[in-house]
Amino acid sequence: MKTNKYLFIKVFLPFLLGFSIIGFVSIFSLERLNSEHQKIRTNQILNNIQKTYENKIKQNYHIYNEIVHHIQSDPMINKYYLQKDREKLYEYTSKLFTRLNKEFQVTHFYFHDLDKKNFLRVHNSNLHSDSINRITLNNAEKTKDISCGIEFGILHNLTSRYVEPYYIKDKIVGYIELGEDIDYLTPYLAEMLDAQILIAIKKDLIDLRNINLSEKTKEKIKNYPETKKYYIINSKQKTFDKNITELIDGKVTILDAQKSVGNNYEVGLIKLYDLKQKEVGELIVLINAKGNKTTLMKLKTQLSFLIFIIALIIVSIYYLYLKNTTRKLDKSTKDIIKLTNTDQLTTLYNRRFFNKKLPTEIKKAMRLNKAVSFLMLDVDSFKLYNDNYGHLSGDLALKRIAKVLRKTVKRSSDIAFRMGGEEFCVFIMEENNDKISGPIIARKILEEVYDLDIEHIENEGHKKITVSIGISIKKGNEKMELDTLYKEADIALYEAKTSGKNKLVIYDEKN
Repeated sequence: MKTNKYLFIKVFLPFLLGFSIIGFVSIFSLERLNSEHQKIRTNQILNNIQKTYENKIKQNYHIYNEIVHHIQSDPMINKYYLQKDREKLYEYTSKLFTRLNKEFQVTHFYFHDLDKKNFLRVHNSNLHSDSINRITLNNAEKTKDISCGIEFGILHNLTSRYVEPYYIKDKIVGYIELGEDIDYLTPYLAEMLDAQILIAIKKDLIDLRNINLSEKTKEKIKNYPETKKYYIINSKQKTFDKNITELIDGKVTILDAQKSVGNNYEVGLIKLYDLKQKEVGELIVLINAKGNKTTLMKLKTQLSFLIFIIALIIVSIYYLYLKNTTRKLDKSTKDIIKLTNTDQLTTLYNRRFFNKKLPTEIKKAMRLNKAVSFLMLDVDSFKLYNDNYGHLSGDLALKRIAKVLRKTVKRSSDIAFRMGGEEFCVFIMEENNDKISGPIIARKILEEVYDLDIEHIENEGHKKITVSIGISIKKGNEKMELDTLYKEADIALYEAKTSGKNKLVIYDEKN
């Protein structure tokens, strides 16, 4: 899939290339690089961190786009949101959030109203109805388009946010927001690169007097390790070397800090900016370098072999991690695509897929000079059935009819759809222009549905569930258009309905 290819090209290959460059330079220029080793290694690690960080955020936005489209196509979510039933909306979406959190580390899931007041935080349902004033939401509200980027959220640290207008039936009703704390990468990177990674946030972004902050949140902020200008939000360590705190506060340069800590650490720093390119914090890398020079000299004769082994292990681990991630992503993408293309009740293809698929199939039939049969099916007196037996029984009847269609329409070139309500369609690409199978299949559908023996006392003349079928047939040398097939089959269906039901009628333009 495209997702898999994107991840390997944009993430794995640069990662592999970086290690190859490091190995090559180390093997052939060891003596020359001895004095510069710490600086080069630190810069390379910072570049890898920066690339991994940026690529992961870009990857998230592609994932979030698919997720939001799935959410907007879910009729239950739309129903509860329009009804402003916060409790039912939370109950319905909380399981989805659990899944997104587990598979994609999504930590934020919002529904915002048009006035930018928060209707529901799925990740924190007790907090709602507050006005949101963030760049991403403001941009989405102003442009009526997707807005995404890094922003600081007082309750959730530094967050990658994605906001998209929430449309129901082509009308904007609010905004959906997904997000992820950026410090989730630090444990993985720290272990992979044998480094201590700190995220520092500017103190002037945090106002402990904010009345919206809970006591628990305030206590959490107070327990952050701090410098004069920054809170360190992802460390259990309470105190740091003076030179490191002064580096974070900008009192000394990286070179000065490196000289001060000597051979104990290699030091690196990446500035973190929000959507307005305003500095919000820093990512500090402390790489353990004790005994590095001595170890480097001792391993001189073995360096080629060791670099190969280390690179192989790290690349293998990273490859397996990336492969597992892409497999999960591909599965989720397939599930989302399936949900958007299939009818939720019957699992047949839906009208959306009908509109997308049929023009392509018709062009294919014309190119191959194949005849087609287009069947329109309608359950006879179905409204009366629902009124008399109830909608649950009606849904069950539709499921059983859909099962008949799946059983009858078997070939890969033939497709069954539920168009809505009690209306179904079947598209058949004939294998032999001289032997049209559409009417034969239609007759079998009539018989199979009749044999279901579903009682329907209001279906006059039959007293059980039946269907009527209209058929439009086009030979391979005839001009085919979807609108024409649909119109002709609809006319034939009307004739089948008005002439006694439980029958099929083939459209004849002479009549």
